[in-house]
Amino acid sequence: MSVTSSLNQSRKAGSLFQFARFQRFDVREGMEEMEPVPFTSVQAAITLFEQKIDRNKLINGGNKDVKEAGCWFVSCGERRLPEGKEAENGASRDVADDLSTRLEMCEAERDKYKEKCRKARELFVEMGLLEAEDSPAILRGHLSRTEYLEQKLLYEMVIAEYLYMQLKQLKEEIRGAASKCSGFSAGITISMEEYEFLIRQSKEAERNVLLSEMNKMKSELEAKNGEIRELNCRLEEMARRAAMAEKAEAAVEEHLNLWKELQQQRTSASGFQNDHSNKEQEAKKMQKSAFGKAKSIGCSFRPKRSSSMLNGSQSNYVLLGKLLNIKF
Repeated sequence: MSVTSSLNQSRKAGSLFQFARFQRFDVREGMEEMEPVPFTSVQAAITLFEQKIDRNKLINGGNKDVKEAGCWFVSCGERRLPEGKEAENGASRDVADDLSTRLEMCEAERDKYKEKCRKARELFVEMGLLEAEDSPAILRGHLSRTEYLEQKLLYEMVIAEYLYMQLKQLKEEIRGAASKCSGFSAGITISMEEYEFLIRQSKEAERNVLLSEMNKMKSELEAKNGEIRELNCRLEEMARRAAMAEKAEAAVEEHLNLWKELQQQRTSASGFQNDHSNKEQEAKKMQKSAFGKAKSIGCSFRPKRSSSMLNGSQSNYVLLGKLLNIKF
Protein backbone atom coordinates (compact mmCIF):
# COMPACT_ATOMS: atom_id res chain seq x y z
CA MET A 1 0.00 0.00 0.00
CA SER A 2 1.40 3.36 -0.98
CA VAL A 3 1.14 6.72 0.79
CA THR A 4 -1.35 8.07 -1.76
CA SER A 5 -3.81 5.21 -1.26
CA SER A 6 -3.61 5.60 2.54
CA LEU A 7 -4.37 9.32 2.30
CA ASN A 8 -7.32 8.67 -0.04
CA GLN A 9 -8.76 6.12 2.37
CA SER A 10 -8.38 8.59 5.27
CA ARG A 11 -10.24 11.28 3.29
CA LYS A 12 -13.01 8.81 2.50
CA ALA A 13 -13.31 7.91 6.18
CA GLY A 14 -13.55 11.60 7.09
CA SER A 15 -16.39 12.16 4.60
CA LEU A 16 -18.21 9.15 6.03
CA PHE A 17 -17.83 10.58 9.54
CA GLN A 18 -19.35 13.86 8.38
CA PHE A 19 -22.29 11.97 6.88
CA ALA A 20 -22.71 10.00 10.11
CA ARG A 21 -23.29 13.23 12.07
CA PHE A 22 -26.79 13.49 10.58
CA GLN A 23 -27.77 9.87 11.40
CA ARG A 24 -29.34 8.62 14.66
CA PHE A 25 -27.70 5.64 16.40
CA ASP A 26 -28.36 3.73 19.53
CA VAL A 27 -25.29 4.16 21.69
CA ARG A 28 -25.75 0.85 23.54
CA GLU A 29 -26.11 -1.11 20.29
CA GLY A 30 -23.18 0.72 18.71
CA MET A 31 -20.97 0.16 21.71
CA GLU A 32 -21.88 -3.54 21.84
CA GLU A 33 -21.17 -4.03 18.14
CA MET A 34 -17.96 -1.99 18.12
CA GLU A 35 -15.55 -4.10 20.07
CA PRO A 36 -12.14 -2.55 20.66
CA VAL A 37 -10.39 -5.06 18.38
CA PRO A 38 -7.92 -4.03 15.71
CA PHE A 39 -9.20 -4.03 12.12
CA THR A 40 -7.34 -5.89 9.43
CA SER A 41 -7.06 -2.69 7.40
CA VAL A 42 -8.47 0.81 7.02
CA GLN A 43 -10.62 -0.39 4.11
CA ALA A 44 -12.23 -3.01 6.37
CA ALA A 45 -13.05 -0.37 9.01
CA ILE A 46 -14.65 1.90 6.40
CA THR A 47 -16.72 -0.98 5.01
CA LEU A 48 -17.93 -1.93 8.49
CA PHE A 49 -18.85 1.68 9.17
CA GLU A 50 -20.91 1.93 5.93
CA GLN A 51 -22.76 -1.29 6.79
CA LYS A 52 -23.66 0.06 10.23
CA ILE A 53 -24.94 3.33 8.74
CA ASP A 54 -27.20 1.47 6.26
CA ARG A 55 -28.52 -0.84 8.96
CA ASN A 56 -29.32 2.07 11.31
CA LYS A 57 -31.17 3.82 8.47
CA LEU A 58 -33.38 0.76 8.05
CA ILE A 59 -33.93 0.45 11.80
CA ASN A 60 -34.84 4.13 12.14
CA GLY A 61 -37.22 4.00 9.15
CA GLY A 62 -38.91 0.74 10.20
CA ASN A 63 -39.40 1.64 13.82
CA LYS A 64 -40.97 5.04 13.16
CA ASP A 65 -44.51 3.91 14.03
CA VAL A 66 -43.27 2.02 17.05
CA LYS A 67 -41.45 5.10 18.27
CA GLU A 68 -44.56 7.24 17.79
CA ALA A 69 -46.62 4.72 19.78
CA GLY A 70 -43.92 4.66 22.42
CA CYS A 71 -43.99 8.45 22.59
CA TRP A 72 -47.78 8.38 23.00
CA PHE A 73 -47.43 5.78 25.77
CA VAL A 74 -44.71 7.82 27.43
CA SER A 75 -46.85 10.97 27.22
CA CYS A 76 -49.75 9.11 28.87
CA GLY A 77 -47.37 7.85 31.51
CA GLU A 78 -46.10 11.36 32.02
CA ARG A 79 -49.63 12.62 32.52
CA ARG A 80 -50.49 9.88 35.00
CA LEU A 81 -47.16 9.42 36.71
CA PRO A 82 -45.26 12.73 36.84
CA GLU A 83 -42.96 11.35 39.53
CA GLY A 84 -41.77 8.54 37.26
CA LYS A 85 -41.22 11.01 34.43
CA GLU A 86 -39.16 13.22 36.67
CA ALA A 87 -37.07 10.20 37.68
CA GLU A 88 -36.66 9.24 34.01
CA ASN A 89 -35.65 12.80 33.13
CA GLY A 90 -33.12 12.73 35.97
CA ALA A 91 -31.72 9.45 34.66
CA SER A 92 -31.56 10.92 31.14
CA ARG A 93 -29.70 13.93 32.45
CA ASP A 94 -27.27 11.63 34.27
CA VAL A 95 -26.73 9.63 31.06
CA ALA A 96 -26.22 12.87 29.13
CA ASP A 97 -23.64 14.06 31.67
CA ASP A 98 -21.88 10.69 31.50
CA LEU A 99 -21.87 10.80 27.72
CA SER A 100 -20.55 14.36 27.76
CA THR A 101 -17.68 13.27 30.01
CA ARG A 102 -16.90 10.29 27.82
CA LEU A 103 -17.13 12.48 24.72
CA GLU A 104 -14.59 14.89 26.14
CA MET A 105 -12.27 12.00 26.97
CA CYS A 106 -12.70 10.55 23.47
CA GLU A 107 -12.02 13.93 21.89
CA ALA A 108 -8.82 14.20 23.91
CA GLU A 109 -7.81 10.70 22.80
CA ARG A 110 -8.72 11.53 19.21
CA ASP A 111 -6.54 14.64 19.26
CA LYS A 112 -3.70 12.61 20.71
CA TYR A 113 -4.00 9.92 18.03
CA LYS A 114 -4.37 12.55 15.33
CA GLU A 115 -1.07 13.99 16.42
CA LYS A 116 0.48 10.53 16.39
CA CYS A 117 -0.99 9.87 12.94
CA ARG A 118 0.40 13.17 11.66
CA LYS A 119 3.83 12.26 12.93
CA ALA A 120 3.48 8.77 11.43
CA ARG A 121 2.53 10.26 8.06
CA GLU A 122 5.50 12.57 8.16
CA LEU A 123 7.66 9.60 9.03
CA PHE A 124 6.04 7.60 6.24
CA VAL A 125 6.75 10.36 3.75
CA GLU A 126 10.35 10.44 4.86
CA MET A 127 10.52 6.69 4.56
CA GLY A 128 9.02 6.88 1.07
CA LEU A 129 11.72 9.30 0.07
CA LEU A 130 14.32 6.94 1.43
CA GLU A 131 12.64 3.86 -0.09
CA ALA A 132 15.41 3.30 -2.59
CA GLU A 133 18.02 3.33 0.12
CA ASP A 134 16.23 1.23 2.86
CA SER A 135 15.31 -2.40 2.69
CA PRO A 136 11.73 -3.52 1.82
CA ALA A 137 11.31 -5.24 5.21
CA ILE A 138 11.87 -2.04 7.18
CA LEU A 139 9.47 -0.14 4.93
CA ARG A 140 6.81 -2.80 5.38
CA GLY A 141 7.24 -2.52 9.18
CA HIS A 142 6.79 1.23 9.11
CA LEU A 143 3.80 0.89 6.83
CA SER A 144 2.13 -1.68 9.08
CA ARG A 145 2.70 0.55 12.09
CA THR A 146 1.20 3.51 10.24
CA GLU A 147 -1.84 1.46 9.24
CA TYR A 148 -2.27 0.32 12.84
CA LEU A 149 -2.19 3.92 14.07
CA GLU A 150 -4.69 5.00 11.40
CA GLN A 151 -6.95 2.09 12.30
CA LYS A 152 -6.83 3.02 15.99
CA LEU A 153 -7.50 6.65 15.15
CA LEU A 154 -10.47 5.59 13.02
CA TYR A 155 -11.84 3.51 15.89
CA GLU A 156 -11.55 6.42 18.33
CA MET A 157 -13.15 8.83 15.86
CA VAL A 158 -16.08 6.45 15.29
CA ILE A 159 -16.64 6.16 19.06
CA ALA A 160 -16.48 9.95 19.41
CA GLU A 161 -19.02 10.42 16.61
CA TYR A 162 -21.36 7.84 18.17
CA LEU A 163 -21.16 9.57 21.54
CA TYR A 164 -21.72 13.00 20.01
CA MET A 165 -24.79 11.89 18.05
CA GLN A 166 -26.24 10.06 21.07
CA LEU A 167 -25.75 13.14 23.25
CA LYS A 168 -27.50 15.28 20.66
CA GLN A 169 -30.36 12.78 20.45
CA LEU A 170 -30.78 12.74 24.24
CA LYS A 171 -30.85 16.53 24.36
CA GLU A 172 -33.57 16.62 21.69
CA GLU A 173 -35.60 13.99 23.56
CA ILE A 174 -35.30 15.97 26.79
CA ARG A 175 -36.48 19.13 25.02
CA GLY A 176 -39.40 17.25 23.45
CA ALA A 177 -40.38 15.74 26.80
CA ALA A 178 -40.27 19.17 28.43
CA SER A 179 -42.48 20.66 25.68
CA LYS A 180 -44.93 17.74 25.96
CA CYS A 181 -45.09 18.15 29.73
CA SER A 182 -45.84 21.86 29.33
CA GLY A 183 -48.54 21.04 26.75
CA PHE A 184 -50.16 18.44 29.01
CA SER A 185 -50.09 20.83 31.96
CA ALA A 186 -51.88 23.44 29.83
CA GLY A 187 -54.73 21.06 28.95
CA ILE A 188 -55.27 18.67 31.87
CA THR A 189 -58.62 16.80 31.87
CA ILE A 190 -60.20 15.57 35.11
CA SER A 191 -63.35 13.66 35.97
CA MET A 192 -66.65 15.24 37.03
CA GLU A 193 -66.30 13.94 40.58
CA GLU A 194 -62.88 15.52 40.93
CA TYR A 195 -64.27 18.76 39.49
CA GLU A 196 -67.16 18.81 41.98
CA PHE A 197 -64.77 17.93 44.80
CA LEU A 198 -62.51 20.84 43.87
CA ILE A 199 -65.52 23.18 43.68
CA ARG A 200 -66.66 22.08 47.15
CA GLN A 201 -63.17 22.61 48.49
CA SER A 202 -63.04 26.10 47.00
CA LYS A 203 -66.46 26.96 48.47
CA GLU A 204 -65.44 25.63 51.88
CA ALA A 205 -62.24 27.64 51.69
CA GLU A 206 -64.20 30.79 50.82
CA ARG A 207 -66.68 30.12 53.63
CA ASN A 208 -63.85 29.59 56.10
CA VAL A 209 -62.30 32.86 55.01
CA LEU A 210 -65.64 34.67 55.42
CA LEU A 211 -66.18 33.10 58.86
CA SER A 212 -62.72 34.11 59.99
CA GLU A 213 -63.32 37.65 58.76
CA MET A 214 -66.73 37.76 60.47
CA ASN A 215 -65.26 36.51 63.76
CA LYS A 216 -62.55 39.12 63.49
CA MET A 217 -65.15 41.83 62.88
CA LYS A 218 -67.22 40.58 65.84
CA SER A 219 -64.21 40.76 68.13
CA GLU A 220 -63.46 44.27 66.89
CA LEU A 221 -67.14 45.26 67.41
CA GLU A 222 -67.11 43.90 70.96
CA ALA A 223 -63.94 45.84 71.69
CA LYS A 224 -65.51 49.04 70.32
CA ASN A 225 -68.70 48.44 72.35
CA GLY A 226 -66.58 48.03 75.48
CA GLU A 227 -64.86 51.34 74.73
CA ILE A 228 -68.28 52.99 74.18
CA ARG A 229 -69.57 51.64 77.51
CA GLU A 230 -66.49 52.91 79.27
CA LEU A 231 -66.96 56.35 77.71
CA ASN A 232 -70.64 56.36 78.76
CA CYS A 233 -69.65 55.53 82.34
CA ARG A 234 -67.15 58.35 82.32
CA LEU A 235 -69.77 60.76 80.94
CA GLU A 236 -72.26 59.75 83.63
CA GLU A 237 -69.63 60.20 86.33
CA MET A 238 -68.74 63.63 84.95
CA ALA A 239 -72.44 64.64 84.84
CA ARG A 240 -72.93 63.46 88.43
CA ARG A 241 -69.90 65.40 89.58
CA ALA A 242 -71.11 68.50 87.71
CA ALA A 243 -74.53 68.25 89.43
CA MET A 244 -72.86 67.84 92.83
CA ALA A 245 -70.66 70.85 92.08
CA GLU A 246 -73.72 72.95 91.17
CA LYS A 247 -75.49 71.92 94.37
CA ALA A 248 -72.40 72.71 96.43
CA GLU A 249 -72.09 76.09 94.73
CA ALA A 250 -75.76 76.90 95.46
CA ALA A 251 -75.33 75.88 99.11
CA VAL A 252 -72.19 78.00 99.42
CA GLU A 253 -73.97 80.98 97.88
CA GLU A 254 -76.91 80.51 100.29
CA HIS A 255 -74.60 80.32 103.31
CA LEU A 256 -72.73 83.37 102.03
CA ASN A 257 -75.95 85.37 101.73
CA LEU A 258 -76.99 84.35 105.26
CA TRP A 259 -73.60 85.34 106.58
CA LYS A 260 -73.84 88.69 104.83
CA GLU A 261 -77.29 89.33 106.39
CA LEU A 262 -76.00 88.41 109.86
CA GLN A 263 -73.05 90.71 109.40
CA GLN A 264 -75.36 93.55 108.43
CA GLN A 265 -77.57 92.89 111.45
CA ARG A 266 -74.58 92.80 113.75
CA THR A 267 -73.23 96.01 112.26
CA SER A 268 -76.58 97.79 112.74
CA ALA A 269 -76.92 96.47 116.33
CA SER A 270 -73.42 97.64 117.28
CA GLY A 271 -74.16 101.12 115.84
CA PHE A 272 -77.40 101.35 117.86
CA GLN A 273 -75.61 100.38 121.09
CA ASN A 274 -72.95 103.01 120.50
CA ASP A 275 -75.63 105.69 120.06
CA HIS A 276 -77.43 104.57 123.23
CA SER A 277 -74.24 104.66 125.30
CA ASN A 278 -73.48 108.17 124.07
CA LYS A 279 -76.96 109.32 125.03
CA GLU A 280 -76.64 107.84 128.54
CA GLN A 281 -73.34 109.61 129.07
CA GLU A 282 -74.88 112.92 128.03
CA ALA A 283 -77.86 112.35 130.37
CA LYS A 284 -75.53 111.60 133.28
CA LYS A 285 -73.59 114.77 132.61
CA MET A 286 -76.79 116.82 132.50
CA GLN A 287 -78.02 115.21 135.71
CA LYS A 288 -74.78 115.98 137.49
CA SER A 289 -74.92 119.54 136.37
CA ALA A 290 -78.56 119.80 137.52
CA PHE A 291 -77.69 118.32 140.93
CA GLY A 292 -74.88 120.77 141.31
CA LYS A 293 -77.14 123.72 140.53
CA ALA A 294 -79.90 122.48 142.85
CA LYS A 295 -77.48 122.01 145.69
CA SER A 296 -76.07 125.43 145.18
CA ILE A 297 -79.53 127.01 145.40
CA GLY A 298 -80.66 124.71 148.24
CA CYS A 299 -83.35 122.83 146.38
CA SER A 300 -83.97 119.17 146.86
CA PHE A 301 -83.93 116.98 143.85
CA ARG A 302 -85.88 113.87 143.61
CA PRO A 303 -84.89 111.42 141.05
CA LYS A 304 -87.45 110.25 138.63
CA ARG A 305 -87.83 107.23 136.69
CA SER A 306 -86.21 107.26 133.24
CA SER A 307 -86.95 105.20 130.23
CA SER A 308 -84.65 103.89 127.50
CA MET A 309 -85.07 102.19 124.17
CA LEU A 310 -83.37 98.85 123.69
CA ASN A 311 -83.94 96.93 120.54
CA GLY A 312 -87.03 98.97 119.70
CA SER A 313 -88.84 98.36 123.12
CA GLN A 314 -89.22 100.91 125.92
CA SER A 315 -88.25 99.90 129.48
CA ASN A 316 -88.48 101.85 132.80
CA TYR A 317 -85.72 101.66 135.36
CA VAL A 318 -84.81 103.30 138.75
CA LEU A 319 -81.64 105.23 139.24
CA LEU A 320 -78.90 103.49 141.15
CA GLY A 321 -78.43 106.38 143.62
CA LYS A 322 -82.02 106.26 144.69
CA LEU A 323 -81.98 102.52 144.96
CA LEU A 324 -78.92 102.57 147.23
CA ASN A 325 -80.12 105.72 149.16
CA ILE A 326 -77.01 107.62 148.36
CA LYS A 327 -76.92 111.28 149.19
CA PHE A 328 -75.09 113.63 146.90
